[in-house]
Amino acid sequence: MENGRARIVLWTGAAVLMGALVTPMVLPQAGRWLSDDEEAVERAAHAVIQERADLGTAVARDITAPEPRGTAAGVAAVLRPHYAQLAREGRRKAAEGLGSRRAEVRLHSVDVELFDDDSARVEFSQTTDHQWEKAGVEGSDHDLTSVSSHIFHFSRRDGRWILTRDASSADASGESGADAGVRKAAALRSPGP
Repeated sequence: MENGRARIVLWTGAAVLMGALVTPMVLPQAGRWLSDDEEAVERAAHAVIQERADLGTAVARDITAPEPRGTAAGVAAVLRPHYAQLAREGRRKAAEGLGSRRAEVRLHSVDVELFDDDSARVEFSQTTDHQWEKAGVEGSDHDLTSVSSHIFHFSRRDGRWILTRDASSADASGESGADAGVRKAAALRSPGP
């Protein structure tokens, strides 16, 4: 009997030790196991998407020259005009009584791929729901959940994951979707020949 207890204690101790060693490496989240780096990349992707969504809401729409956070310099330069356009659109909607108080972004079907060179690729879908400033907007044709898919590339710099490419918004010419969207919106507003 004593020998059996010793084996149980030994196996229990080994299991606890293994759990202690494995726990820092993987975390359960929404039915998935994530490494610390995968979780950090997912948080970085969420922060980028949430920042974009906030630009159209009371949270950030009054910023006239929004500065992208958590992005490499080249990506920030591409995103600045797009971010300014999102903030202008948010101000326009607020003036029309369709302003959003805040946006809640959720990521779905997140797939993070880590590479040996401290870079990562993350592919995901996102939904954004809004809290409206005027009660009449809720349930109207304007009260739509936005859904989109993204592919981001990140690099680890000084311990932080920095967005280095938004592959989901780059067309064959290499122009980002942010630039293309702003360019196309401007073309639609300009008078024809």
